[in-house]
Amino acid sequence: MALPESLPLCRALYNRSMRNLLLLMCLALVLSHDLAAFSFDEHSAKAREAASRGDLNTAEREYQAALREVRKRPGDMRVFLAYEGLSNVAERQHDAEAAEEYLKQGLAARREAGIGPVAELPAWLDLKRFYSGQKRWLDAAMAADRLAGIWKECGAGAEAGTAQYLSAAGLLYHSAGEYAKAEERYRAAVPILEAMGQSAALAHVVIRLANTLAAEDKRDEAEAQFKRAMTMTQKTRWQGSAGRDYSDFLRRHGRDDEAVALEKSRPSLAPARVARGVTSPQPISRHEPEYTETARSRRIVGSVLLYIEVDPSGAPVNIQVLEPLGFGLDEKAIAAVETWRFRPGTKDGQPVTVAATIEVNFRLF
Repeated sequence: MALPESLPLCRALYNRSMRNLLLLMCLALVLSHDLAAFSFDEHSAKAREAASRGDLNTAEREYQAALREVRKRPGDMRVFLAYEGLSNVAERQHDAEAAEEYLKQGLAARREAGIGPVAELPAWLDLKRFYSGQKRWLDAAMAADRLAGIWKECGAGAEAGTAQYLSAAGLLYHSAGEYAKAEERYRAAVPILEAMGQSAALAHVVIRLANTLAAEDKRDEAEAQFKRAMTMTQKTRWQGSAGRDYSDFLRRHGRDDEAVALEKSRPSLAPARVARGVTSPQPISRHEPEYTETARSRRIVGSVLLYIEVDPSGAPVNIQVLEPLGFGLDEKAIAAVETWRFRPGTKDGQPVTVAATIEVNFRLF
């Protein structure tokens, strides 16, 4: 009988066919993933290009197509990019409700990814910016509180970021008229910056604290903090608003003679500030900052606020860190801005040294 002798051959043919089928299935899966990835990237690129030329309807349509593609693969982190793009388009369309909803969906997606609180930083930064732009001060303050909390959870090395967002929350609570909460945030930020030796950043927060104490009518303590801030700024080559704010404080309380004396004592060679007759410097050549390996490995995102003076040649000088992030990013921000060149500010048409603040952003995927 020939049939039994053919069984091993049939079994071998069957096994080979199954292996080939599995290989084809794997290949199809890889190809479908690559095609989907290409489709997402293609739609995203078209959306960005459309947004850049002001075609917001096309941009929205392409971002929605990109979102549909990325949703086919649960856990694909590019879903955040689609939500961010849709939010930006909605804001430009003046649809605040839709913009907020997309930002919240992006935050929910980051949480669902289960990769830790640090992954939420970009979403909370966007929400803080959005709420501030809408003048929803309490919502923005609560977003800043959450940012400060995430930074605090980061542990050692995260003190600067914690202090920055405590101060940001304080400013937003002040804007909302919640002075007690503002004072609490500032008082929490001050000892952190004192321990770090961040002189200009510390003075920056102390000025804010003094203004909040003044708003609470805590006159004696407010005055003490104004004087403290002025002493600090004299040591940092950054004048800030301490003298001006203190002068306003004195005038509000009928102490005009003291205000005049204070104004006369202020340095006469201070750089100009943007006002009537004074134009602001404009960057004409800029380089993006580099990440430090520590910050990249910990997925740190945020911004460093720098005070600079732009001299008549268009070069930035006297760079001071007002809102630090730590992890070596402050130094990277300074190094980047030192290479920038500006169209200098002018006073009455002539180039002069003008003071400015620059926000240097650090953003990962």
